[in-house]
Amino acid sequence: FGVAYCWGLNASGQLGNGSTAAANTPVAVAGGFTFESLTLPQLGHFAGGIVSGGAAYCWGSNGTGELGDGTTTSRSVPGPVARGLKFISLSAGYDHVCGLTRELAAYCWGLNTYGALGDGTVRFEGGEAVEAHADGAVLCACLHPSGEGVLTGGDDGRVVWSRPGGAETLAEVKGRWIDAIAASPESGLVAFAAGRDVHVRDVKDAAFSRTFAHERSVADVAFDPK
Repeated sequence: FGVAYCWGLNASGQLGNGSTAAANTPVAVAGGFTFESLTLPQLGHFAGGIVSGGAAYCWGSNGTGELGDGTTTSRSVPGPVARGLKFISLSAGYDHVCGLTRELAAYCWGLNTYGALGDGTVRFEGGEAVEAHADGAVLCACLHPSGEGVLTGGDDGRVVWSRPGGAETLAEVKGRWIDAIAASPESGLVAFAAGRDVHVRDVKDAAFSRTFAHERSVADVAFDPK
């Protein structure tokens, strides 16, 4: 637990220090909070964290309500997530956040363009629904590297590519949940976590497969934008 520091681009106030000026050295996040954990999406345009006591705070870009404060106004300092819930974990997606409360209830807020729901379906902007995980729930999602459709990981152990008109299974890990997923448009690689293992696939080469084992369960994955 400790004070949070951020650095880098800051056009949306994502450094949380009360300004929108970029910083090439660490700056303290405003408010004097003691954070238990932090989360940010791959693009890094907003951030969030759990402070001592379990309250969630977010800051930065808020064009789709990803800060969870009931507005779409960006902010350069941490603000509390609405409803006063107490969280044990947070995970930021492209423009949304999901969190697990102390009562083990899941809450999400922000962008819902792809409608990655907990019932195993994916809904697209045109209203079309695809049954991605017929026997389970969607646990994580990201854009496909091609920009066409969405990749989801489910509690059925499958990674599924959903597009209007159908869904295709890209990978499966028997007996495990797919807890996190990320994709790189530049390389065409997809990484997903299942327990303590991170699996990497190449959408351009079906034969490519790599697995990296970790000492503890993997909570999130991301690609370096460089």
